Parts: sequence; structure tokens; C-alpha cells
Amino acid sequence: PTTSNPTGTRTIVTPIMNDECATATAFPIIPTDGNCVTLSNQSTAGATNSNVTPTGSCTSNSGTPNDVWFSFVASATSLILQYTYVSGVTDIYTQVFSSACSPTMTSILCTDTDAGGTLNGLTIGNTYYIKMYAYFGGTTVQNVCLKTLPPPPANNDCLGAVSLTPSVDLTCAGVTSGT
Repeated sequence: PTTSNPTGTRTIVTPIMNDECATATAFPIIPTDGNCVTLSNQSTAGATNSNVTPTGSCTSNSGTPNDVWFSFVASATSLILQYTYVSGVTDIYTQVFSSACSPTMTSILCTDTDAGGTLNGLTIGNTYYIKMYAYFGGTTVQNVCLKTLPPPPANNDCLGAVSLTPSVDLTCAGVTSGT
């Protein structure tokens, strides 16, 4: 849009591209090796309220949702969504939706952790939508990462158990540590 001011000059305002679900910024293919695929410097500057009424895990748009949107195709049944703060306000709100863009969407994650969260129960190959905004309004800039869960350790089940040798003198000599 173009606006005029009293001096007769025109200001051209460039709209934010991912201001609505239908124009969500798409993530590249998410690798299945636990490495992040990141959209860097994602800003809410110039964002408006999309007026989506969520259903599911989150039934409100808490705060001031001048939001931006991202989309991704699930490469695994569980993914980790992470934010890394770059600048601006810090109270970040996230909703992740499993349904197509519409005025009412099904929320599968709703968080105000400023860090993202774990998405479970995804269908590989389906498209999902992420809505991000600063809770109290204002502009935030974040790096947004999606990645698969790390692979389980080798001793994740009985067949891969690590043998422990008990100490006869109860001193815990030769302790085996692990996570």
C-alpha cells in the first residue's frame, strides 16, 4: 500500500510475507539425523493478527498475537522446535497446527516457554503450521530450528544393556556412568 503525507511524498510499506497462514514461510526438508534446519532472523516487525481461533491443545490466542507463520513437512513422528533469541522482545508464544489454514485450526502445541517445544504424534509427509508472536506485542527476531530427536543410546533396550561389575568392597570402584 501507498500512503501520502502532508509534504506530498509517498511512503511505500512493504508487507511482511509470512503474516498469514496461507503465506507461511516453508522450512526446507528437515534432516533425520538430529541436525537443525534453521530459518534465521525471523521477525514479527509489521505483523498483524491473523484472527485464527485455535481448537485442540490451546483454545485461545493469549497475549497480542501479531503473528508470523511457518510451515513444515514432518520427516519424523516427533520433532523438536527451538527458538534462539536474536533481538527485540523476549516473551515468545508458539502454536503449532495440524490442520490446513482456516479461521479455525487444530492446535497440537501451545507454549509460552520462549524456547519452543517437542512435537509428538506427527504424521510423516503431512504439512504443519507454526504461529509465532511476542506475547505482549512488539517486535522479536528469532532463529527458528526444527530437528528430529537424537537417536537412542546403544543400551536403550535389554539386548544392548551395559554389563556392570559389582564392587566387593562397596567403594563403587570402576563406576560406569551414562545418560
